[in-house]
Amino acid sequence: MSETLRRVILSDGSPLEYTLVRGGVKNINLRVRTDGTVRVSAPARVPVGTADSIVLGRAEFIRSAREELRRREERRPAPERRIPEAECRAAIRAAVDAVYPAFRSMGVPYPELRFRDMKTRWGVCRYRDGIVTFNTRLAYAPRECIEYVAAHELCHFIHPDHSARFHALMASVMPDYRERKRRLSESAAAWL
Repeated sequence: MSETLRRVILSDGSPLEYTLVRGGVKNINLRVRTDGTVRVSAPARVPVGTADSIVLGRAEFIRSAREELRRREERRPAPERRIPEAECRAAIRAAVDAVYPAFRSMGVPYPELRFRDMKTRWGVCRYRDGIVTFNTRLAYAPRECIEYVAAHELCHFIHPDHSARFHALMASVMPDYRERKRRLSESAAAWL
């Protein structure tokens, strides 16, 4: 049975609120969630004062994580600039279609394409099932970056890892893939 407590401690004279959940875990874990709330999970035997001390010791990390979340939210496209879901899918599908011929010649069947909003990945390849899922936010990227992600995921049908052979295949189908990857990383902050 777990116990949930809402706690407020002072850090440099400012209140720092967090939720403590005791029980059901073996180690103490501190997480800053995407909404900025702080959650600490701890074994039932951990005193509340110990959890308070851990949060206090991580106060600067918490502040910087919240600031990064705030900046990220400010950079997200305004609702009037958001691309409709159907257009996101069409842009990604067009990029897949552009790079697919190189993979067809290697015997890769055209995958089932799926789309969803993801926070940490551009795409996921389930090569055994013939499915590639793309992050719909990718549609905000320049076309060459979308093509890079499409090629990356299609390469996984041949090399389901990130080995030297995988990178050699990427270089053979898209010689400038490293530059496209760099550009994607640099521009992503504007729409993630």
